[in-house]
Amino acid sequence: MRVLHHMLKMINIMILPLLLTPTVFAADPTDEFLRAEIAKTKAPGVSIAIIKDGKTIKSAGFGFANLETRTPATEETVYELASVTKQFTAAAVLLLAGDGKLSLDDPLSKFVPDVPDAWKPVTVRQLLNHTSGIFSLTALPDYFNPTTIRRDYPPKELIKLVADRPLEFPPGSKFSYSNTGYTLLGLVIESASGKTYADFLA
Repeated sequence: MRVLHHMLKMINIMILPLLLTPTVFAADPTDEFLRAEIAKTKAPGVSIAIIKDGKTIKSAGFGFANLETRTPATEETVYELASVTKQFTAAAVLLLAGDGKLSLDDPLSKFVPDVPDAWKPVTVRQLLNHTSGIFSLTALPDYFNPTTIRRDYPPKELIKLVADRPLEFPPGSKFSYSNTGYTLLGLVIESASGKTYADFLA
């Protein structure tokens, strides 16, 4: 019994320092890189996913999703993409054109019949390359006030904001960046595909 007691005492003496020593984990180089980039670029925050062989091996958020409310960014954060969506909208239109569901020279009215008469002959191509002459909703004087900019408008409600504005120039004659044009293209995609914009892109 004395031998057993002595052995247990020795084991405790050996284990106790291990329990009291703080565990040191190797720093994740991805985390270090992202934190450094956020500090360097003054970016509010970022969410990432690293996928290898079809499996997510890391997902995380860094910084803030909302500076005003100090909401931390997480792997679940949904961000407003704004005009980044235009490239996906354009690609979706070209996919539909490739499938014969529309032609770039089709008039807008073929897909969205309830638009102002002046907009009806505008072509899909002119919407894509910002030569439609349709007034851009973001050029409205009060568009960027907090009440307007934070509201989630259905596309048709957004279009109503500028429906009474005359064309800025004859379609195809000039270039002018138009967010209204890409809102209309979203409706063209829905009409031509028979799916919602989100479902078609997915």
